Amino acid sequence: MFHNQLREVLNNYSKLYQKDIDEITIIKGGLDIIDKYGEPWDTYEIEIYPSKEFPKRFPILFEVGNKIPKNADWHINPDGSCCLTVPPKEIIACKNGISLSQFIKNWVIPFLANQTHRRIEGYYINGEYAHGILGLLEYYQEIMLTKDIKKIVELISMIFKIRKPKQTSICFCGSKNKFRKCHREAYEKILIIGREQVISDISKIVSYLEKQSS
Repeated sequence: MFHNQLREVLNNYSKLYQKDIDEITIIKGGLDIIDKYGEPWDTYEIEIYPSKEFPKRFPILFEVGNKIPKNADWHINPDGSCCLTVPPKEIIACKNGISLSQFIKNWVIPFLANQTHRRIEGYYINGEYAHGILGLLEYYQEIMLTKDIKKIVELISMIFKIRKPKQTSICFCGSKNKFRKCHREAYEKILIIGREQVISDISKIVSYLEKQSS
């Protein structure tokens, strides 16, 4: 599927081209970042590799022009690839399959634009999750509407056990709010992310917090 979608991408982004490396076809070249006035703002040299899980997971992005410092604080993984978001959010974005064009438009360009803003202004304008396990923690705190990890674990456990409540039912979290105005979105996201991934994420978070407190 990666190979079949190359033509559309190359037609839309004139500085990108196809290259074969060790029998793997990748996307390589320059990607322009356009500002809110429609003017060129920055250009990044990138490489995009197919991932084994594509289109249910993102392709793999590398910034190869050395504009972005190669460390976790700038959301660069140890292997040099770009960390575009936390894994559960990526899974949700790819729930129906993601195209290469969608990936570049909705994830690569915003990521690089955010990097440019930080390089120039000193901070990310579009916000960010922390890199690694802390980012996972922030994500689950955000969607579960609580910072209490014990409460998060409890609510997630309930989500995997109960049927989806009716929209007007009282939320299962005990808040006395209606489900549709409380944990409806969290319920749906957790099921999309899936039991295996959620358990893995929460285990990493709990282990990290235990080490920090010891």
